[in-house]
Amino acid sequence: MRILVFLVLVLIANSCGVYSFQGVSLPTYVKSFDVESFDYKASYVVLGEEQILTNDLIDKIRNDTRLSYDSNNPDIVFTGFVKSVNVRSEAPGGDDDFAQQQRLTVIVSVDYYDEQNEENNWSKDFEGFTTFDTSENLLDVQDVLLEEINEIIIDLIFRKAFTENW
Repeated sequence: MRILVFLVLVLIANSCGVYSFQGVSLPTYVKSFDVESFDYKASYVVLGEEQILTNDLIDKIRNDTRLSYDSNNPDIVFTGFVKSVNVRSEAPGGDDDFAQQQRLTVIVSVDYYDEQNEENNWSKDFEGFTTFDTSENLLDVQDVLLEEINEIIIDLIFRKAFTENW
């Protein structure tokens, strides 16, 4: 009986033209995706950051949706670039006259293209940041901080593409 109820629910969802499972919603015609290699346009250079973001987004979509990766004839396409990477001091805290923390921020600009319905296309900047102690050298902690920030940005892109639009 449970299987029958489940099948009826799946059929109802499919008849509406939207696929939804575990919070991911997509039109039923969307079967494949492509993520074009992100560009790097930030003035602060982080070698390989654009490729890491590209690969992380591909992995997230592969692991968390039913879509297959297809760079030749995809139903949806992601393009983008690293727009900004910057470090700034946080406001002074306590009795000190100087900041105890610094903030590393990354902004990524992403374009989403639905090859069958351009009304679904969008462009958006996504920002992720984390803080680190001023006593730490950025170059010593940069890789760990960027990994943290990239996870935030990838999750934001994923939510925008697969949970907010439908």
